[in-house]
Amino acid sequence: MKKGLMLILILTALLPVAFNCSDDESDDPAIRAANFLPDSIPATDLVRNDQPRIYKGNALWEYIPGGAELYQSYNFVELASMEYARDTFHLVADIYRFATPTDAYGIYSVRRPENPTLVTLGVEGYSTPMKLTFVKGVYLVDLMGYNESEMTADALARVARAINDTLPGATSRPNPFLLFPVPNRIGLTDRYYAADFLGHKFLPKVYALDFFLEPDTAILFLTTDESGGKFLRWSEYARAIGSFEAAPDTIPYDSGLSFVIYDDFYGRAAVGLRQGKLIGMVGYSPAHTEFLASWVGSFQ
Repeated sequence: MKKGLMLILILTALLPVAFNCSDDESDDPAIRAANFLPDSIPATDLVRNDQPRIYKGNALWEYIPGGAELYQSYNFVELASMEYARDTFHLVADIYRFATPTDAYGIYSVRRPENPTLVTLGVEGYSTPMKLTFVKGVYLVDLMGYNESEMTADALARVARAINDTLPGATSRPNPFLLFPVPNRIGLTDRYYAADFLGHKFLPKVYALDFFLEPDTAILFLTTDESGGKFLRWSEYARAIGSFEAAPDTIPYDSGLSFVIYDDFYGRAAVGLRQGKLIGMVGYSPAHTEFLASWVGSFQ
């Protein structure tokens, strides 16, 4: 198996990877985040308190000490931050720009809390008593007030709408999420991991979604793997920890290119290659084989 995968690696190393993030945005001045911070907010007396503060690249560490690494892993480009004020009332509007809409949605998806209160802005957004967040195109918008009140909630909503109305870009999720089954999916669990899926450095750019498979829940995942490199490294890891099992033959993975691995934290995972993609299930059990096999077989 290993020799076959090495041959795949050699033969396909130069193939373009079109499955994931081919939607890079240029650094056109017209799309800079600061352009979309309004001078004032309609139907309020809120106005900008100064010029926007701009953070690019590694300068983000100055704004988020100890927390910028996550944003960097999603190809962070810049942040424009602005305070709005009315008398003693203040709120902060942050617009983060990323290299692609997939990156922007990805960091939104891994930050999204459980059972969020959704707002109809951009692709998706949610609010809390003192905060409102949404994602649209290559932008992630974070708005924060300083107290919990009706005034804060109203101001956050008005600022969010003003920004959303001028932000360009996609208002739909990245296309790979359309490849997941519709039955049994759990809402608001779609996530894109730019790096370190399941804690593994060799598993970047992974899409995942939770499913209810009575009485259990499981995670389906997929990532492009034209060269077979991710599969090879994962299978080597499984063998190294003594947890490599053959996957059931009824799951239509590419011939000989599948396995089942177990670890104490994530449980069992079924893993395999199908049509240039690494596909599988975390939380796998034999009772889930038919469901997984049907999904794997949908990739032609």
